[in-house]
Amino acid sequence: FTIGDILILLSNTLLFYSLGLSFTFENVFAQTRDYLTVFTLANALFHFLVYYYTRSRGASKELKYLSLILAISFITIAIPIYFKGVWITLFWAMEAGGLFWVGRTKKIRMYEMLSYIVLPLATFSLWTNWIEMQEHVASIPEKVTAFLNTTFLNSLLYVGIVAGISYINSRYREKASETFDYGINILLFIVLYATFYIEIYNYWAIRINQYVVEADTGMKAYDSLQYFKQMWLIVYTVAYFALFTWIDTRYICKEKILFNNLVFNLVIGMIMLTQGLYLLSELRGLYLSYTPNIMYVIIRYIALLAFALLLWQTYKLLDAEAINFKNNKVRDLVLYGVVLWVVSSEWLHWTELLGATANYKLGLSILWVSYGVFMLVKGIHQSKSYMRIASISVILFTLVKLFFYDIAHLSTISRVVVLVILGVLLMIASFLYVKYDKKIGNNDK
Repeated sequence: FTIGDILILLSNTLLFYSLGLSFTFENVFAQTRDYLTVFTLANALFHFLVYYYTRSRGASKELKYLSLILAISFITIAIPIYFKGVWITLFWAMEAGGLFWVGRTKKIRMYEMLSYIVLPLATFSLWTNWIEMQEHVASIPEKVTAFLNTTFLNSLLYVGIVAGISYINSRYREKASETFDYGINILLFIVLYATFYIEIYNYWAIRINQYVVEADTGMKAYDSLQYFKQMWLIVYTVAYFALFTWIDTRYICKEKILFNNLVFNLVIGMIMLTQGLYLLSELRGLYLSYTPNIMYVIIRYIALLAFALLLWQTYKLLDAEAINFKNNKVRDLVLYGVVLWVVSSEWLHWTELLGATANYKLGLSILWVSYGVFMLVKGIHQSKSYMRIASISVILFTLVKLFFYDIAHLSTISRVVVLVILGVLLMIASFLYVKYDKKIGNNDK
């Protein structure tokens, strides 16, 4: 049974199917709308019978498996002909999973190769399901429910099947290729992330679109929904990558994946520190001016908790053997910088809630000098010269801010109070430096 024989059989099969579609056989099924489905399934049944007949009669292995593959292929073609919507994705995903399972465990390479064709079809079908869902959210939001819909269920089932393929691939590692290994796990990572991201997005999009239709309470209500949507998506992304980092460092431990994980964590961390904190400040403003709903404040600490988990896992990621990041200076300075950033944001948050004025000026300067003194103490105690240099830089920057921005419009009494407080903090810093001068010098040597 040669390649030429296979090509002749395939050509005859495709020719017969094409002629069957073009002939007037449909008149026989005039009262049936499923003619194409019936004809396609008939082809699948024929090839399956060929497979069944040749299975136990010593026929060529290639002919036997080709017949079964053609039967499966016609079933695959019948799926989009008969079914509509999300179930096409499920059937194709199940078929890809089944083919891969048989091909890898039974060592039938042809089946495994066929699964590589069917799985992209299922993935493309899932993508179209998501697009259709977005269209429904935009056009008929009152008839769509986030999470409680067939698209979400179908996405979870798809994720389960891809996870099964990944598991089989890891169990039968001797037959696995590195490219497929990376590809299937990247696909699993992306689709799992997108599944919940889309539903969270849809939940808030449905509320926003319903609000636009009802036009009930003005722009502040609309803005609050937009801010909540963006903030919950950031919180979910931060939490997802914190969880993935834990899995990555505990179970995967591959240098390339760990490095990419680190890059993504740094990018997401910056998004949280910039856009995330900005959105939280806007929600605080709406809490003060629009509604006393405590959720406008609670979401801040949910976000900070997720960010703390990401920061902790990223810190552990740097210690992973595959990365082994040895530059403790950079790591410590970045960590202390992030903490100062978040603490400053907290200071502004609570002074706004308590109705304090000019909270960007004096209070923030006192906080920064206090933090600089704290870093100085840590630098002396841990014998870290770079920490002491960083603390002095923070204090000097704060003094420049103080004299050129903070006290420009203050009364004389306010200036005296501020300068006294800062003077005391600077005296403490100077006292510590003088007292531990010998220790600092010896450690630096």
